[in-house]
Amino acid sequence: MRLAVLLALLMTWSSASFAQDLDALAKQPGFTVTKKIENGEEVVEIRKSTVTIRKTKDGTTGFDSSPHGAVGCAWMSYIRLKAAADYCYPDSHAELRQDLAWTVDRLKKFIVANEIGPITEAQLDAEVQRLADKWAKAPQRPAGVERCPKGRTPADWLSDLEQMGHEKFRADIDATLAEPRPPVNNPCF
Repeated sequence: MRLAVLLALLMTWSSASFAQDLDALAKQPGFTVTKKIENGEEVVEIRKSTVTIRKTKDGTTGFDSSPHGAVGCAWMSYIRLKAAADYCYPDSHAELRQDLAWTVDRLKKFIVANEIGPITEAQLDAEVQRLADKWAKAPQRPAGVERCPKGRTPADWLSDLEQMGHEKFRADIDATLAEPRPPVNNPCF
């Protein structure tokens, strides 16, 4: 399941369904829906807060211009880091692994609350489980060899987060989620 759910949804809607959904969306507080012609092609733009989603015949893109970044990108990054932390540090780094679990849960709730298309917590939980299963199937290293060696691997990212400190890490996540907006994937750090 690709978690650019909104984008996939917009790309697969039929034209009639898409038009009806856009009309309903345009009536919701905070949303602006614009249809225009660019280079002879119809372009639909959906805007809410700092997010712009563009649908053209070539596909759909979403961009978040907030200083906090795209929540869809953050979601994918943090579920990967959580899976890596659970694999790399199964018996240590408890505070980091708790912070990552807390972050994944916060992002999940934000996505469900702010996604334009329907998505459930169960669907997002399935993606978290899929990545955890992928890490669990990684080849086991012999005794005495680090599970996740250094070299700009997930272990390095985890180390960076741990050095950031618990309070700053959580404050950064709170700031990222302070403004309700559709969770898109661009820009991705």
